[in-house]
Amino acid sequence: MNTISSPTRKLYRHLRSETIQIFYRWKVYRQLFSSPEVIGLLDKSARRLFLTLQYDLLDAIALALGRLTDRSETRLRNKVERNACLQQLVESSEVVGDLSLEQKINQHLTAVRAKCKRIDIWRNKWAAHRDYQAAVKLDPNWKIGFSPAEVNGALSELCAFMNEFEGCFRDSEREFVSIEELKDFEDHKIYPPTPYDQLEFDDDGETLLELLRKATNA
Repeated sequence: MNTISSPTRKLYRHLRSETIQIFYRWKVYRQLFSSPEVIGLLDKSARRLFLTLQYDLLDAIALALGRLTDRSETRLRNKVERNACLQQLVESSEVVGDLSLEQKINQHLTAVRAKCKRIDIWRNKWAAHRDYQAAVKLDPNWKIGFSPAEVNGALSELCAFMNEFEGCFRDSEREFVSIEELKDFEDHKIYPPTPYDQLEFDDDGETLLELLRKATNA
């Protein structure tokens, strides 16, 4: 393995899991709520259920991106709490020790945050907290929301951030003398650069749509 501390490896694995979950949710959202034909099918099947799912997915994506782009520390009543976020990885000793890598992933993190400006407003004024103005609609011109292009842009930069780290610290495959050694390697492995937007899952929105179409035509 590369000489990366166990805490940094565990942080990376957590961030990788969070990243995959965001890409999965966004894939499901696009599969279910981007086509009039599909939305019509969902409305006929269980309109309230899928409307709830639509907004829950948006909330979950906004909250997850907010967690990833958070500051490395939060101060609560004079107590400092560390956050498991991208900035924490940037500030790890392994990254700080590589000036070129630090500059590159810092640029990607800055770009993610820039793409998330309106997503953060949704997170702060709707998903995590319920803004009074947004809830009671006193001003019809006051609106919150974000576009698919903004999510795609943020995810593209997030993927680039993770891939820069993975490209620098990826672990090479090797022979193992025991199951325990293999398990330890898999639990702490730094993966090679991953095309997160192209990941295939065992089930997703298309799985559900296939079942609904079969039930509708039965």
